[in-house]
Amino acid sequence: MVEAYRKRFKALAPFTEDALLTLGRMSRGIFRRFLRYITLTLQYSESHGKKIIDTETVKEAVTVERLAEDMELELVELFPKEMLLHESRALFFLSSGFEPLW
Repeated sequence: MVEAYRKRFKALAPFTEDALLTLGRMSRGIFRRFLRYITLTLQYSESHGKKIIDTETVKEAVTVERLAEDMELELVELFPKEMLLHESRALFFLSSGFEPLW
C-alpha cells in the first residue's frame, strides 16, 4: 500500500514511511479503508497544525472507535444474524489489552 501511495503521489510527504505502514496495518489490506484513513489523518493533522504526519499522529487520528466500527462492518458481512453483538465484541477486542500490530 505504501508503494501504491508513493507511485500515485511521487513521494511520501507529508507522511513518514512508518506512518503509512501503520495506516496499511490498520486498514488490514483493504485499500478503500487505507484511503479513508489517509483522509482522516490528513484532516486531523491540518486541524491540529501538524506539518509532518508520524505514527503518533496516525494513532490520534484513527481512533480505536473508528477501527471498531470498521471491524463491526466486516463482522456483519460475515455473520449477518449476529448484528447486535458485533460492536461490543469489536470494542472489547480492541480495548482488552490486545496489542495491535501498529
